[in-house]
Amino acid sequence: MTRSAALMFCLTLTACMTGQPPPETVGQVTVGADHFPIEATAQGWQVRAADGPVLCRAATEQDCYWSSRAHLAALDSLDDPG
Repeated sequence: MTRSAALMFCLTLTACMTGQPPPETVGQVTVGADHFPIEATAQGWQVRAADGPVLCRAATEQDCYWSSRAHLAALDSLDDPG
């Protein structure tokens, strides 16, 4: 491996590392028939929805539930052509 290739490998590896611990699962939200895990991160609680994380207003299961409901309702309204 040449020196420049080794340097590029190290830079790529460093860029992939965020320095944050992985999120801890602290609960679950059920909306209809769908279940989504609640994760505790350095930024607060979030729900791991199918299309990505949804931030919770506060670190409670009830707030995560309502944040998830609002997110899913917004997605449904985008899908509604009329």
